[in-house]
Amino acid sequence: MNLRSYYAEGAKTIGFEIVEQLGWRYPQHVVSPVAGGTLLPRIGRAFRELREVGLASGDLPRVHAAQAAGCSPVINALESGAAHPEPVMPDTIAKSIAIGNPADGYQVLDTVRGSGGSGARATDPEILAAIGLLARTEGIFTEPAGG
Repeated sequence: MNLRSYYAEGAKTIGFEIVEQLGWRYPQHVVSPVAGGTLLPRIGRAFRELREVGLASGDLPRVHAAQAAGCSPVINALESGAAHPEPVMPDTIAKSIAIGNPADGYQVLDTVRGSGGSGARATDPEILAAIGLLARTEGIFTEPAGG
């Protein structure tokens, strides 16, 4: 039995939670880390579903993808205009998002482009600096994919 479909549907709860926490209004922008590509499109789908049933107001947010520079096939595809990410060999400290051939990468591309979003990559030194910044300023101790 494969539980992937349950994970994919469950990932939408992040989008639901964001809108609920904002008083049933959409944020202007949302940034999501990208590994295999399941999370970001499901957050975007959650926003659309809330609009379809009339639970949220305002414009849909722009959805942005974030990847480590040492493993950024989705960002490469966004920049080149490709329909699908080209596989890469991961080389980053952000191991939990180091998926060189994201199965749902094309869905990430569709969601980001459809929302008017963008993509960005962070180098390993930038990731380490962000981990330190979060710890010092917010008391949040994260692993590299969250920095």
